[in-house]
Amino acid sequence: MKYTLLTLLVFASFTVLCEVPKEAYIACEKGDVDVCSDLGDVFDEGLGGNLIDYAKATKFYTKACDLNDGYSCRVLGYYYDSGQGVNVNKVKAFELYRKGCELNDSYSCYNLGVVYADGKGIKQDFKQAHKYYTMACDKEEGVACANLAYLYKNGNGVKKNSKTAFKYFTTSCELSDQIGCLGLAIMYDTGEGTKKNQKKANTYYSHACDNDEETACYNLAVNYEYGDGVKMDKEKATLLYEKSCDLGYQDACDEVE
Repeated sequence: MKYTLLTLLVFASFTVLCEVPKEAYIACEKGDVDVCSDLGDVFDEGLGGNLIDYAKATKFYTKACDLNDGYSCRVLGYYYDSGQGVNVNKVKAFELYRKGCELNDSYSCYNLGVVYADGKGIKQDFKQAHKYYTMACDKEEGVACANLAYLYKNGNGVKKNSKTAFKYFTTSCELSDQIGCLGLAIMYDTGEGTKKNQKKANTYYSHACDNDEETACYNLAVNYEYGDGVKMDKEKATLLYEKSCDLGYQDACDEVE
């Protein structure tokens, strides 16, 4: 959540109390975009003792988006994308993500890439997905770099290029995105796009698993079970299968039954 000095002063008075001070509403009504956006956050997250109220959040995010706040456009886009507090409207979600991206909100650009890749609310277009993933990745959105890597890995919208995929997985992982770390581990594991290096693969599987990436935990468990790049350790493999299962990976659950 972002704050300006004004909003810090205004919202400080209700960090414990439930009632939002009237000065905040007045400031938003007068066109203070930061206050409008922060009011949206208050009711989206239930801050300051307030109850979560998506209808109110929608109102304030809409006001802030109309005042050209890219972040608010993005959150509002997610509401319409997922049906949170509003009826699902994929076309409107697309339009809001596009506006957010045009207003330099990097995650809006990423979301726009996802919409193009999935083809929901707009015709599927991997070249456009590539365009917006690239924009977001260039602004250091790690998950966008990971998705960009998968486009190159699979040849969707671009010429298949494993080395370029490896590069973007590396960037993504360096930006602390665990999907990127998983992808990097798999490429070291298989030798795709780089020289096969089981030790490095296990290092990145371990890093991603430590950050609750369920597939990474499963793959690392397999390697411990069979001693692939690590000393065989059945007990550790079991613990990793259990963690992966707890995180929702069904193949891991099958191993611990």
